Amino acid sequence: MDGYSHQSRFLNKAALLEADLGGIKAVILNHGHPDNFLGLVELLKLIGKERDKGVSLDLHPDVFLERRTNNPSIGPPVTMPSLDEGILIEAGVFPIKSKRTLQIANSFIHTT
Repeated sequence: MDGYSHQSRFLNKAALLEADLGGIKAVILNHGHPDNFLGLVELLKLIGKERDKGVSLDLHPDVFLERRTNNPSIGPPVTMPSLDEGILIEAGVFPIKSKRTLQIANSFIHTT
């Protein structure tokens, strides 16, 4: 599935829920599976445009690592799409990389 399809689905669901995407202040990625970042750049651009400023993107540095799926019954390992830091920076999003626990929602939620 390409990033556009993922983005379209997300934006359609957000519209159905009447979600205010302009109210998003930060996005957190704690791992780099494609289902977590496909369409992310477009979403961050949209949010930034609505708010007229960028959105914080906090992430674990390992989200940029190459990922593979390995299922011996179907053949050799297959490389999965990887998040590209350069594309984020080109979009005006500057990731904040940290391996430390991040406290959000008035410290009710902790993520790594």
